Amino acid sequence: MFKKIFSIFTLFCFLALVIIFTKTNPQTAGPYAILAVFICIYVCSVGFFILLINMINKIISFFLRLTSKETAYASKKTTKKNYYYSSVLGFTPVFLLSFKSIGSITIYEIILIIIFILLGCTYIAKNN
Repeated sequence: MFKKIFSIFTLFCFLALVIIFTKTNPQTAGPYAILAVFICIYVCSVGFFILLINMINKIISFFLRLTSKETAYASKKTTKKNYYYSSVLGFTPVFLLSFKSIGSITIYEIILIIIFILLGCTYIAKNN
């Protein structure tokens, strides 16, 4: 049920992004439209990373079933972890866009984003 609701919400946010990008001008849109863009980008990227991580888990479990007798690789705990990881990874495009909006993106900003994402993923790995 949660997967269907989140998929519909991700699709809704993607359509909202398309409408915002085609119908508004960033100079006249105001702060609420810019906030809506950042939120929609985050939700769309989280949906993308959930899809990507779940596909990778299905491929891994398929190959594990071929090589051994283990069938329960993807449990509920790993699914919950996948949502946590994708929520941290979903901040990557938001950070990139934020850094680009205040200036140029240099190697220092990219390293800072990578460190932040690695710290978030390490925190998830240690606490769950």
